Amino acid sequence: MYDRVGMLGCGTGIAPLVQMARCIVDNEADNTFVHLLYCCRTQHDILMKDELDRLASFWNFTVLYALSACTKEKLTVDPGFVKYGDRVQFERIGQEEVASQMPPPRERTMVFICGTSSFEHSMTAHLMATKYHPSMYFIF
Repeated sequence: MYDRVGMLGCGTGIAPLVQMARCIVDNEADNTFVHLLYCCRTQHDILMKDELDRLASFWNFTVLYALSACTKEKLTVDPGFVKYGDRVQFERIGQEEVASQMPPPRERTMVFICGTSSFEHSMTAHLMATKYHPSMYFIF
């Protein structure tokens, strides 16, 4: 149905996004690329990390962790759930990250958003500023 799927998740909002990603990557006939941006406060708040690692081992799934209350120095001392090779940024997701990490807005692209209401509002604004039409994203 879609060539590229973007996912923007925050906190426990990761649960339905992981379910969708699992259906895509576990289906060998599905060639959809999945790009996940997952926001957490710290490296200890990453939920479903083992499953995210499993999904990241597939050719068509990528994940970027955005840790809003963590620094590179803190992560070096206490890695929590973060492992070598994980893509991590140490700030909230902004419009720049949405524009660079989500698939470009075009036909056969869809973005799914799940998190707090303030997160959903911010991500919707970033998508609109990146020229996404409301029909190109869905909020859980």
